Amino acid sequence: MDISLIIGLVLGFLLGLVSFLIEDTVRRRRDRRFIKEKVLKNLIIEAKQNKKIQKERSTWVSLTKDAWDEAKSSGVVRDLEEGLRTKLTDLYTKIIEKNELLVYHRIGVSMPEGKELGVKDATGKVVTPLSQIIVTITENLDKDIDSIIPLLEGELKKFDP
Repeated sequence: MDISLIIGLVLGFLLGLVSFLIEDTVRRRRDRRFIKEKVLKNLIIEAKQNKKIQKERSTWVSLTKDAWDEAKSSGVVRDLEEGLRTKLTDLYTKIIEKNELLVYHRIGVSMPEGKELGVKDATGKVVTPLSQIIVTITENLDKDIDSIIPLLEGELKKFDP
């Protein structure tokens, strides 16, 4: 066998391997960028939708968190800067808390006359009714949503050419 044939085969194999690795790396980065951009758009849409639900429909309606679940499962949350990641985590913790409290409030609607759910003192008297807690969380959520939307939009602008 000719040495030039062996060298040609080895070089051909190595060039093919290197070009495959480069192409694969570029494709993965492009896919990751596409996913991050899609998730950020969904988070913005969801934030605006949740704000609209609270303003136009009712304080007493559960908020959505599908985009947040997608952001966590896709790993995009890990790629965000720490400050934004912390604010998103805090926002969705409050959304989850509100949704869970709404479930308890609905259950409490069927409580006997004069009884209500809420934070009780040592004597068993309700000092902060559940409805007041939900309204307070809703007010805080409005402020949090207002502050998170520009941050998400700023992060999304990083993808503009």
